[in-house]
Amino acid sequence: ILVKLDNLREINEKYGYLTGDYIVKKSAERLKEYFNVDTIFRYGGKEFIILLQKVKKEGAYDIVENIREEFKKDGFKFDKFFSKEIQVTLSAAVIEYNSSKHKKVGDMVKELYYKIKRAEETGGNKTIM
Repeated sequence: ILVKLDNLREINEKYGYLTGDYIVKKSAERLKEYFNVDTIFRYGGKEFIILLQKVKKEGAYDIVENIREEFKKDGFKFDKFFSKEIQVTLSAAVIEYNSSKHKKVGDMVKELYYKIKRAEETGGNKTIM
């Protein structure tokens, strides 16, 4: 699974990089909690890779959709500097490992990025499988 924070650039521009860093950190904590996994990899500035074992693609899709809706609904409070709730949306790409198609980890990442790009091009805030 590749999860991307859709509007991090706008948050950085509007509220500053300290706020953006806080959003990234808290997003990682939320994702770790929601997925109930020990390791989430930050991949790039606003992307995370999550590896789920023993979960089929359709099940992963359902999990991601629930998480995406939670992010959209909950927002983030950043009381250190101001008491405004910041809305964060996610796009996600879900694939299933296929040994004949994914010879290297890079093959999986390439496919995930292709799907994330499709999500972005159609407005973001969605999961592509």
